[in-house]
Amino acid sequence: MQRILITVPDNLAARMKAVLPAGKRSKVIARILEEEIDRRERELYECAIPVTCLGKSVVAVSDQIWAVDKTRMIEMAGMLTEADITALDEGLRRVLVL
Repeated sequence: MQRILITVPDNLAARMKAVLPAGKRSKVIARILEEEIDRRERELYECAIPVTCLGKSVVAVSDQIWAVDKTRMIEMAGMLTEADITALDEGLRRVLVL
């Protein structure tokens, strides 16, 4: 176990002290933190979309897709299916909160 210091607004600290016994506060805070970290990790995992390109199963990370100037393209590597494009679109919407 590690000790960490967190800062909360005074009114929240007072409410916490009023309803949570001193011996239970760390467990409650740890559970809340774990739930939030799990949620954020799931969201990051959902950004990785499995697609097929050049006959290989690969992962497109939707938060790392950049626009590429067509003049810089040397050769076309392949095309994504409509289903892959839809999955990427959904991943981008999650990343951009649209």
